[in-house]
Amino acid sequence: MKFGTVLIENSYRIKKEVLEKSKTAATPKQKHVGPRQFPNNAYLGDTAEEAAITAAYKVAEAENKSFVAAEAAKEAERVSKMEEDSDNSLQIYKDLFDKCWAQLQHIYHFLKLNELCWSGIDVCILTTIACVTHFNAVYLSSELWLDC
Repeated sequence: MKFGTVLIENSYRIKKEVLEKSKTAATPKQKHVGPRQFPNNAYLGDTAEEAAITAAYKVAEAENKSFVAAEAAKEAERVSKMEEDSDNSLQIYKDLFDKCWAQLQHIYHFLKLNELCWSGIDVCILTTIACVTHFNAVYLSSELWLDC
């Protein structure tokens, strides 16, 4: 800290000279209607110093609130983008499921039409192959997947 300054939270500095000047500052002459008591100069200086400190704290507090608000806005944008990406991914997965389900139905009808007796494992393998084949086609053609 430099000589002759008072540090007030987060590098707000008030020069002691300013505080001393505010203690001894001349006040404009006023017409007095009756006898009044004036506080002594030390009291005025303390009040000015306290006011300066309070003002510095309020400025620091306002800057902090501004920073917090800006960060909250950034977070809201980030969450909004995540939601949009999730919705897009969900739609892709729904489409993939529908296509795989359609493939499974085609395989089932093919087996039933040809009266072939296939084991459950063979049907699962064929269904998996159909779904993986379709998934690879979606994966290669989708811009969303290529961005990953």
